[in-house]
Amino acid sequence: MIKDLGLKYTRKSSDSEVKYYEKDKINYAVGTDYSGNSGFEFTNSGATYLTLYGVKPGQSKSEAVNTWKQMGWKIFTDDGDEILLKEIDGKVYEINFFPNTYGKITGWRLRNWRVRSMPNALFNSDNNTSVEEMKEQEEVENENAEENLEESEASAQMAEGDEVQNAEIDIEEIEE
Repeated sequence: MIKDLGLKYTRKSSDSEVKYYEKDKINYAVGTDYSGNSGFEFTNSGATYLTLYGVKPGQSKSEAVNTWKQMGWKIFTDDGDEILLKEIDGKVYEINFFPNTYGKITGWRLRNWRVRSMPNALFNSDNNTSVEEMKEQEEVENENAEENLEESEASAQMAEGDEVQNAEIDIEEIEE
C-alpha cells in the first residue's frame, strides 16, 4: 500500500518504533508506540483521489457519515467531536472526520492506535438524530459550500498533477 500510493518514508520516531510516511496531503504512521502498542494512523487532509469506503474530501458530512454507518461503523460523540468506531477481527478502529463550516468533509483519519475498546453505549443506540441535524445544516449552507469546493478541487488538481489518480483505503491491506 505504501508503494501503491507513492508514500515516501520521512522519519522514525526517536522514542518508539513508529515510522512516518507522507505524500501530498496524506500522512501514514505505523509501528509500535512508546507504550508498546502497535497500530497505525492514516490521515487524508484533502487528497480527493484517496477514499475511505468511497468517502473523499469534498463530500457532505451527512453523506459521509451515512456511508460509513451503512458499512457498520457506529457514531459516537466525545466532547463535541463526532467519531466513528468499528470492531474488525477483534480490533477497534476509529474514523475521525474534519468538516468545514459548510458541512463538507475536508479530510479524515483512520486509526487503531489508542483505541482499545468499544463504548457499550454504541451497541445500545442508533444515533440518527446527528445525521438529520447535519442534513439540515448542510442544506442551509450548501450554496457557499459549492463555491468553496470548486476552489479546493482546482487547487488539489494542480497539486496532484499526474500522480496517483484514484485509490481506496483497505484496512486488510494496512494490517498486512
